[in-house]
Amino acid sequence: MNYFLGIFPNDKALYKISKLVPEVGRVLDAQGIPFTPVKSENLHITVLYLGRKMPFLRKQSTNLRLKRLYFKPFVVGVDEVKLGLGRAARETVFGVVNSGAEDLREMVYQLDESLGFERTQTFMPHMTLGRVAKDLSDEEFHNLGQNFNEISKRFLAQEIKFFVNSIYLVESDLHSYKLCKKFSAS
Repeated sequence: MNYFLGIFPNDKALYKISKLVPEVGRVLDAQGIPFTPVKSENLHITVLYLGRKMPFLRKQSTNLRLKRLYFKPFVVGVDEVKLGLGRAARETVFGVVNSGAEDLREMVYQLDESLGFERTQTFMPHMTLGRVAKDLSDEEFHNLGQNFNEISKRFLAQEIKFFVNSIYLVESDLHSYKLCKKFSAS
C-alpha cells in the first residue's frame, strides 16, 4: 500500500479532464507509443506522499496533526499538458497546475512543517494523466511536447478550474484508491 495526501477535482472538472486523456492516448497511439491512462475516478493532485507503510500509531499521529492544519479554500486550474516531470520521470504525462500553484505550495510547506518532512526537491503542482510505457528518444520526446502543446490549445483554451476546500488521506495499491480521511479548509 501507498499513502498520500491528495486533492480531487469536482465532477465538472473531472468530466473535462477525462475528455482530455483519450486525446492524449490517440496522439501516442498514432506514434506507436504505449500509454497507460490514470482512471478518471483516480485523477488527483498529490500534495504529499507519506510512504508505503502507515502503522496505526503513525496514522493516528498524522490525523491529529492534520486536524490542526489551517488553510483557506482556493481555486486551482489545469491549463497545459506536458510530458516528463524532470529527468527521473520522463514517462509521466501530466496536467500543469498554474492557477492556485502558490496556494498549493503554501499548503505543502505547512504540511511538511506539521508532519516533520524535509523536502529534497521543489514541489511542482500537477495532475498525472498517465504514463508512457516506452523509453523515448530525445526526438520523440521533443515531438510529443509539440503535440501536447496542440492538445493544450484545443482542449485547454479555457483553464479547467476547481475549488479546493479539502484534502484527503488516501490509501492506494496503484489500481484503486481508498479515501481514509477528509480534512476540510478552516
